[in-house]
Amino acid sequence: MKKLAWFALLPLALATAGCDGTFKYFNFKVWDDGKEVYVEKFYNDGLGSVAHQKTAFDLASHGDNEAAIRVLEDHIAHGGTDWDNYDLAILYERKHNWDKAEAAIREAIRLDKGSKTNNTDFSRELALIQHYREEEAKAKGK
Repeated sequence: MKKLAWFALLPLALATAGCDGTFKYFNFKVWDDGKEVYVEKFYNDGLGSVAHQKTAFDLASHGDNEAAIRVLEDHIAHGGTDWDNYDLAILYERKHNWDKAEAAIREAIRLDKGSKTNNTDFSRELALIQHYREEEAKAKGK
């Protein structure tokens, strides 16, 4: 499943390669096939160089995931985008808060303005969130 996580976002990564020349990722552990494995998730902070996304990434990458979530949630409360919700989903995935991750990615899908690439990537991320939730529950005997 780890390979699926990477390949699910490959079209997205290729489509955004020209934005600012850099990509940002978070690596974190999830349960898959009965063991903990690291996944790498693309974080969108370069599309249009949006300050709140960069701030949230910087906070989270320095260990303050809660503050990063607050930055994104505050922005979303005042009219966030599909990508804001995608980023929020990734931050919730890092915490294994599957319910909030799923809610955020579902909102990204709802807000998507018809981009087939984005909607496919968001839908794949939703499937991965659901998969990781199920795998974690199995591994922990829930």
